[in-house]
Amino acid sequence: MNEPAKKPGQQPESYQPKKPEMMKLLEEQAQAPIKYHKYKSIKYRMSTVELPDGLKIACINQGFAFGVFHDEHKPKLLDRHMPYTEFAFASDYFGGEGYIIGCQVDSLVNLPEGLLAMDTGLKRFAVITFRARSTKALVGGPKGPGKGMQDAGRFIEKHWMPTHKDEVVYMPRPGNYEANTNGHIYQIGTIEMYNRDIDIDPEMSIYIPLK
Repeated sequence: MNEPAKKPGQQPESYQPKKPEMMKLLEEQAQAPIKYHKYKSIKYRMSTVELPDGLKIACINQGFAFGVFHDEHKPKLLDRHMPYTEFAFASDYFGGEGYIIGCQVDSLVNLPEGLLAMDTGLKRFAVITFRARSTKALVGGPKGPGKGMQDAGRFIEKHWMPTHKDEVVYMPRPGNYEANTNGHIYQIGTIEMYNRDIDIDPEMSIYIPLK
């Protein structure tokens, strides 16, 4: 049987328009492995995160009470907020000096009992994600931060901040930022974001608030 004649200008069924070069480039970048750089005891990479709404956290304000948060509150949050993203930082958000430990949430309504609602109002962050050779080297212990965390702090202070300080929110002193949420002015320290599998994969991120 003879195939029907193609109309003038008709393309074969297999014809597909070529992708723009920019689209091809973006796809190649998305598939490429993330490149880490070396600084002292850590491997690190820099990125920028912009949230559609301010960073909201369900948290406790009890000093360095990681054990309390993990034992009493983390199980309530794991299934409700995926992917689970845990933060810790110093702040006077609730009045007086405090240390905030919590999980990022989309909404501050109907939080599990015992958790405080914190809307930082912050949307843009510079992020340094870094790896150390072990969890202990990353976060340290009772005597203080591990070498990995110390080296990450040094990298930010000595190499990143000098050329980016005009981009961050107001800094009353090094390592602290002054944020404003609906007229509520408060101090916030550098935000640490913990990998859920930090005991297996010793990696964490430091979030630096941007204007």
